[in-house]
Amino acid sequence: MRILLPCLVLLGVLGVVVTAASNPVGTQRRPTPERLLADDGLANTGIKVDLAFRSRWREAGVTAAPKANELSQLRRLSLALMGTIPSLEEIREFERLPEGERIEAWLPKMLTDTRFSTYFSARLARAFIGADEGQFILFRRDRFQSWLAAELAKDTPYDQLVKQMIGEHGLWTGTPATNFVTAAYANDDLMENKLAGRTSRAFLGQRIDCAECHDHPFSHWKQAQFEGLEAFFGQTTINPLGVGESANRQLTIQDRKTLEDRTLSPQVPFHEDWLPGEGTSRQRLATWVTHPDNRRLDRAIVNRVWGLLFGRPLVEPVDDLPDPPATVDGRDPLDLLAEDFRTNGRSLQRLIRLMTKLDVFALSSEHPTLETEADAAPLETVWAVFPLTRLRPEQMIGSMLQATS
Repeated sequence: MRILLPCLVLLGVLGVVVTAASNPVGTQRRPTPERLLADDGLANTGIKVDLAFRSRWREAGVTAAPKANELSQLRRLSLALMGTIPSLEEIREFERLPEGERIEAWLPKMLTDTRFSTYFSARLARAFIGADEGQFILFRRDRFQSWLAAELAKDTPYDQLVKQMIGEHGLWTGTPATNFVTAAYANDDLMENKLAGRTSRAFLGQRIDCAECHDHPFSHWKQAQFEGLEAFFGQTTINPLGVGESANRQLTIQDRKTLEDRTLSPQVPFHEDWLPGEGTSRQRLATWVTHPDNRRLDRAIVNRVWGLLFGRPLVEPVDDLPDPPATVDGRDPLDLLAEDFRTNGRSLQRLIRLMTKLDVFALSSEHPTLETEADAAPLETVWAVFPLTRLRPEQMIGSMLQATS
């Protein structure tokens, strides 16, 4: 025992010495940004998307623009996420970070800034509830945007947000998500057709509302499909108690050909097996829209967020995407990003982190071959340069205030 105790003490001292040597006092061991990204799969998806773009450049016979400097990247990121240029204080703090790691190290700070959730929610709100002020008293844009900003700050999964917007019940002031419904209320009447069209455009990236009056002339959507979607809002009620549902209420429209009234029945335009049998009509529709296998939902929001970060969407128009292929296309950036979004909790913050990690986000807007406006088209089509876009009014105002403060 007398010999064992000193040996144990000696081993303990040696362990402390080895630990101190490998991790000296005053330093903090932490994984590199690359290791952090690899841990949650961002790097793997990023590589696949980067390769997909490189393949496009080779096929088009173009060379990508050089990489923009980190201050230019900071400026475009600040404008996209906060609606303003960075302050001088922020620039100085940014420049103190290690070169080559500044954007990745700075982004978490931006995503936890209230300016991000406030500005980004306002941009997304235009897609969800439009730009109109809506019916006085029954519509509260400020409450809706405040709710959306709080959810963005918490990084609430996107499918949960969509479920609340489509299927929530309650007062538009106390349950702000219901403003998605009341935004379509005008002249003492709820416009179910407007809700159906907005649901398909905003959440599915499909202009199915073009089939409201007749079968779509340029696509496969049928009038019966639009009417079936519209009927899910047919039992919705709005009264002083808020947005509700009445099982006794049915949606009746006048047939344009016979001029006779006919009742519409809820019916989804595809994958009826995703539609649950329980819940109110709007809750059932919300579950169908956000079904884990509904790739249209993921492709639509990925394309929309890309447009907010890059100034224009990956695929245009943003609300009329082509139907997704039967399987995920490993050479299509939109499919790759949407698949990562779907399989990783439908996190909008993660999606932003992934997009800003891509090589294409870091490209300069200058290119050696650019001499005329016509020279830019082939390069911008395949994203070989970062697109030049005009500042939005709120970005201009925010930047002027920042620059003069």
